[in-house]
Amino acid sequence: MTSKRMRLKIVAAVILLLGLVPFVFAGDAKHCVKLGYYKASYGASGDSQTLTNTCDKKIHIVWCHDNTAKKYKSSLCGRKGRYYQQNTVLKPGEVKNNQYSLPASGSIYFGACFGGWYTTKTKNFKNGDYACK
Repeated sequence: MTSKRMRLKIVAAVILLLGLVPFVFAGDAKHCVKLGYYKASYGASGDSQTLTNTCDKKIHIVWCHDNTAKKYKSSLCGRKGRYYQQNTVLKPGEVKNNQYSLPASGSIYFGACFGGWYTTKTKNFKNGDYACK
């Protein structure tokens, strides 16, 4: 009888844990961000990469890049003790492009969480990690 009761408790615990797993990562929205390219109509100096929200909820995105050219330094990863240098909130389907913070050359590193401003925590993370509130 004790072993049957113990098995029921274990099964109940497993079911409870499986039910909670989706909530642990529920706030992460990195899968909602699509990187793309914007070709400026007035020449290559205005070209940039893009960030697009592909989900049906608004998301807060943080990002930076590795292009070390002087005009792009304000968005360089790891600058001034912080990894991510830029952030914005995108509505569903909205696209962000900017030739300086999303330069056409170089790699973009980003993280995202569902919700509005400051739902993505980056404070005290210096290596590209982030957390969702």
